[in-house]
Amino acid sequence: MTEPKKPINPIRRAWRMFRSAITGRFVSRAYAKEHPAETVSERPKRKP
Repeated sequence: MTEPKKPINPIRRAWRMFRSAITGRFVSRAYAKEHPAETVSERPKRKP
């Protein structure tokens, strides 16, 4: 709380990375479940 200019910037960034990691894991798991024949090497893109 010493710097009122940018109070929650790093926290917001870490939270966004955390959320994106969790959602990406769930999305990749659902994608693998829908397409069992394909081995998901790269994470499928989320629809906005």
